[in-house]
Amino acid sequence: MSNSANASQWLRRFRVDITSNSNRVFANGRQQVEVTITIEPRQGQTISEQSLASMQLILIDDDGKIHDLKGDLKAHAERDPRFVYHAASGAVPSPLLDASTNAVRRRFYVTSTLPGGTLSTIHAGIWKDETTHFETNEGPFQSSVVLESISPRRHPDSAFQLSMEPRVEYQIESVNNHDDEFKVDVGYFGFKDPNFTIVQSIAHATASGEVFYKRRNWDHALFSFEGVNDYSQHYDVSVYAVEHHFHHEFPEARKTFLPRRHHMAIFCSHRRFYSMYFNEIEVHESLWTLIDQDGNAHEVEFFTTDNDRVVDFRVN
Repeated sequence: MSNSANASQWLRRFRVDITSNSNRVFANGRQQVEVTITIEPRQGQTISEQSLASMQLILIDDDGKIHDLKGDLKAHAERDPRFVYHAASGAVPSPLLDASTNAVRRRFYVTSTLPGGTLSTIHAGIWKDETTHFETNEGPFQSSVVLESISPRRHPDSAFQLSMEPRVEYQIESVNNHDDEFKVDVGYFGFKDPNFTIVQSIAHATASGEVFYKRRNWDHALFSFEGVNDYSQHYDVSVYAVEHHFHHEFPEARKTFLPRRHHMAIFCSHRRFYSMYFNEIEVHESLWTLIDQDGNAHEVEFFTTDNDRVVDFRVN
């Protein structure tokens, strides 16, 4: 049962506050709002560990029925540090009031998948014992927070860029009449605006680091002034996720490629050698979901253009 008179005899303070810098959250199920419950017993009273463990955020519908935050609104015990708070400015609009050393605070991190523009009023609840519970919607401890769900943001192609590094070229001695020739192209894919970052990239077709475009060519010349009749080429293209350990060293060219923070990597390898091979081409889709620092998802596809000599992308 709930009895506000009993609550005031037991507690000196019981309230709920938003303690991140905004009450707004992108409704993508990933970005969070920090909500803090503060509770403090009256002098001579105590709050058991069982009661503290029962403290939670709740919704109260028009009929007065209490609902846990386990549906479109979810309360998490820990913050996901990959995602910033909405309009992250570092400012807290309503600092918590000072409390005595007896006060206890518990922080929750709320996500939403509600329709954009939805306003949700959240209260706090606690069980004193097995039969008595209190909520912050009535009596001396009336407090609540309003959370506003925002439709997820979708970035267009123009928000992203694929920046290619200078090409690396080198040769390796071969048993054939000519050395094997290598060309390596590396690109980094991310947001143009440094205020936006990719925190996660999820592959849906070809896995991270695996070749999604493979071409094998072989040409045979009946007459050759260089004494070489067979010309073969291998060309491979792969894409690496943000969290993939991308490390390629080319000592012959004195060049090393390393990961770039919050960027995906594109790796193109071309080898020309002088012996018989065969013709083959194998193309797979390179489809990705990219998650930005606000928790919003963007579907991106990588592919080859210009007779398969250039890697490009599009946002779906």
